[in-house]
Amino acid sequence: MLIEQLDDQKVKALLPKRPDDANKGRFGKVLLLTGSDVYRGAASLSVEAALRSGVGYVYFASEKPLADVLLSRFPEVIYHAVPRGDKEKLSALSVKMTATIFGCGSGNTEETKKTVQSLLSTKASPLVLDADALNALGTDAESFLSCANRAVLLTPHPGEFATMTGLSVPEIEGDRIGNAVSFAAKTHTVLLLKGKETVITDGVRVFINKTGDTSLAKAGSGDVLAGFIGGLCAMGAEPLFAAAIGAYLHGKAGQTLGAVLSPYGVTASDLPVAIAKEIQKLLTK
Repeated sequence: MLIEQLDDQKVKALLPKRPDDANKGRFGKVLLLTGSDVYRGAASLSVEAALRSGVGYVYFASEKPLADVLLSRFPEVIYHAVPRGDKEKLSALSVKMTATIFGCGSGNTEETKKTVQSLLSTKASPLVLDADALNALGTDAESFLSCANRAVLLTPHPGEFATMTGLSVPEIEGDRIGNAVSFAAKTHTVLLLKGKETVITDGVRVFINKTGDTSLAKAGSGDVLAGFIGGLCAMGAEPLFAAAIGAYLHGKAGQTLGAVLSPYGVTASDLPVAIAKEIQKLLTK
């Protein structure tokens, strides 16, 4: 098992390239199935992060009231008014994309569970699952993920990982690398296990990320991370590398903001632009 520490040089090398003669079609299409009536902010945060990733097109599908709210903030996004329970239409839309994100603020409901199952069974481009998509799968996660018809990237915090594995949080924290590698290998997924020294693995290769501080310990921070990673996947980054890039730059953005606003004063809404600035720092080194 190869364990690597992430740093500026490594992350810069992993960033998707942007040829001077490229157009928006070269940089992919990401679909966000995020947010709900209860968690509208999760949709907004994930969408803005995707827009800042460099992806060519950002699509958002949801009930019309939520889509209308987001349209007033992000005119760049292409909207599809599709009921979140219409798993057939959502899966068909996902097939047309180069990456899909599901789960941020979706609600841990039976409807969410049916949608994630449908997306997993759909033969398509990479699927990023976060938050309620993971909780909805629960202890059935291993069986459903093992049979997925597409590359899958999971972004749980220890509590969500506990729900998926049946392990306790202390058991997970006692061997973060071992537990993450084991689950990723068994399910053929890429796993980003959040927390101090985030673990990113495909079951063989392991990246450890040491950026970040308590500036990121705020509601909505994970929605930004998922949106940004999904955009990188849509641009063509391998899911393992997209997760590594995302974790590193997300953490760096939190640290940079914390140095100005204090870890107390940083909000999740501050992060998308701050991540874009961290990319610029890498590009000019």
